[in-house]
Amino acid sequence: MLKKIVLVIISVVFVLPLAAQNQDYARKILKSLCSPEFHGRGYTFGGDSLAADYLCNEFKSLGIKPIMQPFALTANVFDGDAFIVAGKDTLKAGRDFVVNPSSQSVNCDIKLSKVFRKYDTLQVADVALLAVDKLPPQGISNHQDKITKFYIDKSLIHNKKRALFKLDVQLKHGYITHNIIGIIPGETDTFKVITAHYDHVGTLGRDAYFPGAHDNASGTAMVLDLAREFVSMPKQHYSIAFILFSGEEIGLLGSYYYTRNPYFPLSKIKTLINLDMLGSGDDGIMVVNGSVLEDEFDFLVNINNTSNYVPKIQSRGEAANSDHYFFYKKGVKSLYIYTLGTYKEYHNIYDRAEAIPMPAYDGIFKLVKDFVTDY
Repeated sequence: MLKKIVLVIISVVFVLPLAAQNQDYARKILKSLCSPEFHGRGYTFGGDSLAADYLCNEFKSLGIKPIMQPFALTANVFDGDAFIVAGKDTLKAGRDFVVNPSSQSVNCDIKLSKVFRKYDTLQVADVALLAVDKLPPQGISNHQDKITKFYIDKSLIHNKKRALFKLDVQLKHGYITHNIIGIIPGETDTFKVITAHYDHVGTLGRDAYFPGAHDNASGTAMVLDLAREFVSMPKQHYSIAFILFSGEEIGLLGSYYYTRNPYFPLSKIKTLINLDMLGSGDDGIMVVNGSVLEDEFDFLVNINNTSNYVPKIQSRGEAANSDHYFFYKKGVKSLYIYTLGTYKEYHNIYDRAEAIPMPAYDGIFKLVKDFVTDY
């Protein structure tokens, strides 16, 4: 009996540090990707390129040669002034207001009418003001509309007589960004693929940036963490590719480009797992395409039934909501995993590395590892 107790204690001592080690590594990646120096990993101040260089260096540190795949996109970026002066108060971008991602530059002084204070919406020429109880998520666009829209914290704008609005916008054409590919060769040239997008929405002006911890530094961190795990293991039967996409937030552009310019034939992919928004998980995970790829989904569920990695696995049908989509439409068996739970910060200045709890991180890590290893 004593011998059994000792063995249990030894197993706990060795297993727990391994799980913690995964989170420690992931949180190191999160902290870096969400830092101000990467400017929200968008297309202002070269944020995407700084992040790409960091990720390439991380692959190199793991002993995996990174392959950078350039492609061009158009991005509407907010890289100058972005502020509102309402009465005597200067409102701050991100905290007090956000804008429609397709907005144009404006510099105007607007009289705030009684109608606006009552009905929460005012349009003057090509500027629309919407006073809201809660700011909507900030996005990014590849075009400009005729109307510039400001969403403003209602408590800060009502009962003000006038306000000055200043927004500098630049529509960048032919902007070069990069997908990043890392490969661990296996015994065959058929691949298991693990993907995530590393880009986010960037900045709103010079001072406000959107860290994008949940979406999607969390998925990027797990891809690197899994690469770190597999590179230390014996050679697998299948080769494993780790792909980090740019351009997801602006319309799945990186994965669209990759599926039309693949580094290896898409027909050589046995399965693909896409990881996006892994910061929550206390209510389990959702698997997109789980209800249409029943064999793959059932295998994932059976792993979890045996090992109890995550609280619950739910499924849904196909959806063009992340980078798995264009692979799936090209015939690749692709599953997209995201977390369910109480953490709700999304496309705002509060989605920071230190804020996301990641309660299911270790379980998802093991679930994906087992699926890639055994399926």
